[in-house]
Amino acid sequence: MTVFSRRPDLQGRLVRLHLLVLCGMTILLVAVQTTHLYSEARARLGERALTASRIVARIPVVVQGAGAGVQNPELNARVNDLRAEAGADFIVVGNRAGVRLAHPLPERLGLPMEGGDNAAPLAGREVVSVARGSLGLSVRGKVPVWQDGRSGGTVVGVVSTGYLMPQVWQLVGRALVSLLPWFVLALALGTVGAVWAARRLRAEILNLEPEQIAALARQQRAVLAALRAEVDAAQAH
Repeated sequence: MTVFSRRPDLQGRLVRLHLLVLCGMTILLVAVQTTHLYSEARARLGERALTASRIVARIPVVVQGAGAGVQNPELNARVNDLRAEAGADFIVVGNRAGVRLAHPLPERLGLPMEGGDNAAPLAGREVVSVARGSLGLSVRGKVPVWQDGRSGGTVVGVVSTGYLMPQVWQLVGRALVSLLPWFVLALALGTVGAVWAARRLRAEILNLEPEQIAALARQQRAVLAALRAEVDAAQAH
């Protein structure tokens, strides 16, 4: 009995096992949900970036500046004002050669755009990509700048609007926080259900522990064996 008393009772073991399984499933669900939310956040920011780039690419000062292909203080100031309004981390305008004409950091003007994803917009196609530029890894929407602002003509530059990855994870974090009460509720209901099931099971087995049931079974087998031996002895006489 001393050995039995050191082990957790049946109810405690069942509850702990149930909670272990429930916690494992919850962790798996959070991981799956995080992956889904990350994809959604990235797609949402990508579309937002693409919309901002489309607007910027049609502004006359941007069209003229990209067509000229040289730095223009007015162009840089206008684009940075729009970046603040869009809540983007950066809006970069490049000329046909991919040289920066507008950038949040003035010292990086005149340098080549980074990320390796200019081929599509310079070929006249819009693109959403995840790439690492001079400011870090970001979700970016890139569109071509058309000569005279009309699509289908000559591409004279590119507009790239981007949101750095911390913004993506901020959206994911907010979504997970909104789901947190449901995760807690599921764990609470699971705990209550585990306790109730364990109590019902223990009541069905007369509040006996598995070790006690095994001991009773061994005793019963021993008694039956003894009775059988007595019967066999009596029949022999």
